[in-house]
Amino acid sequence: MLSLVLASEKWPLIHAPAAAGDTFAKTYSAEEPPVMPDQPGQQLPLRIDSFARPSHQSIRATLSADVPSWLVINESYYPYWRASLGGRSVPLYRASTGLMAVRLPAGRQELALDYSPPRSYLAAQLVSALALLVALVAVWLERRRAR
Repeated sequence: MLSLVLASEKWPLIHAPAAAGDTFAKTYSAEEPPVMPDQPGQQLPLRIDSFARPSHQSIRATLSADVPSWLVINESYYPYWRASLGGRSVPLYRASTGLMAVRLPAGRQELALDYSPPRSYLAAQLVSALALLVALVAVWLERRRAR
């Protein structure tokens, strides 16, 4: 609910550990009731010079901002996404409970987002495919035996 209320005031809700070392307009904790920011947020102009999605696991963009700001990306946050600006790795945050966000410095930036799950995911997919194949063969053999 807090995320929706903040979004209506143009404030993104950035989920970050307290040690993130970034500046936030307001911090919230589970122990205290939420307090709205004093003034509405503002959307800053952002120039997008190029945007490409070479694959479902990769996003590339060249963009410019006049002042440092938060770039909220309309893509589901997942821990295996990695972000870099100009080839340098930067933290990727969860924003407004389910989107990705990057702290964008002023100036022209080359943003790269890459999704790379652990290798164990590939192993799990192979095991699942093998189990499905074994089940299909078992069903086929059972039907053949029943005839």
